[in-house]
Amino acid sequence: MDNIEKLFSFSKASRTLVYTSNIVENYNSVIGSYLAAKKSFNNINQLLLDLYVHFGYNPRYKKLNQKSNGLRNW
Repeated sequence: MDNIEKLFSFSKASRTLVYTSNIVENYNSVIGSYLAAKKSFNNINQLLLDLYVHFGYNPRYKKLNQKSNGLRNW
């Protein structure tokens, strides 16, 4: 409980940065897990296209993005 109280002792701007960092780190880990399964790409364009198709058209991630856009004046 003390840790939670310490978190709320920070300013609102600092807490927003912490929340944002957690979201970014989570997304990075999802991308890393996806890329680890793929192993190799012919070139950087193939990598970017594959990431775009997987995360850009995936309805699950669209729902996540729509939810996060409505939080804290994003």
